[in-house]
Amino acid sequence: MSILLFTFFLSFQAVFAGLDRMVIENLNATYEKPYGKGEIDKVNIGVSAQNVAPYQVEIFRKEKTFEVKSTFIDITWNDPWSIVHDVEEFSVTKANASFGKKEHSVDSERVTLTPPGLGTFDLETIKVSCQGTSTDEKLENRLMDDCRKQLELTVSNLEIPINFFMSQIVADYPQMPLPLKDRPADNLKLSVNEGDFSFSVYTRVVFYAGLRAWGNISFENNRKTIIIRVDQIKFGYVSITPVVMRELARRIKHPNVIISGSYVIINL
Repeated sequence: MSILLFTFFLSFQAVFAGLDRMVIENLNATYEKPYGKGEIDKVNIGVSAQNVAPYQVEIFRKEKTFEVKSTFIDITWNDPWSIVHDVEEFSVTKANASFGKKEHSVDSERVTLTPPGLGTFDLETIKVSCQGTSTDEKLENRLMDDCRKQLELTVSNLEIPINFFMSQIVADYPQMPLPLKDRPADNLKLSVNEGDFSFSVYTRVVFYAGLRAWGNISFENNRKTIIIRVDQIKFGYVSITPVVMRELARRIKHPNVIISGSYVIINL
């Protein structure tokens, strides 16, 4: 789930490729395919739009594009990443972002996200920061390189769909019945250092236990392919790596996502 959120934030910046720096303050927006709208207090992408704040933003999903229209600037994202183009719904509350050279950050009071076929994920108090030394001219490329070099992501609380496959995997273990409502979780953390990642989230089934994972993230094909190598996944003290990877391969049928052994390959 954290990888999906990470990719979502990356993809938003791809709309602004070629810029040196972008700052967004207090974005509130909702989207239900194929249309979304929202309001921003401040945007700075070389020229500040603060004098017209707050101003309205509209999002239009079309067959091969995303269009972002506002009183300040109109942007067309051609051939958007399918992992984002296919999102059913999302909303952000009090989101702020800063992307530039060497340092990047995102924080939001709340984010809800509904990927196709996975149900709705509800996250509270999200913070993401990346640092690196990339000198690539494109902001999206600098962001991907710097976040692979050093990333910290935290989510204070989250709810996941009752039919999310990880819920069902954990529930299959003896004396771990699935509750009747979405299972609450907290203290989600994702750290990346030179491509090596560690992930943890604490969740309640019958008892409070940590779901943890370790591995590596790399890019190929001029950053158009994300390769995630999963070395180990544990729930509490129980290793569930083979079970999770088999279930991922069985359930995920998206044409741009390949599950092979311990690898998840995402073609953007």
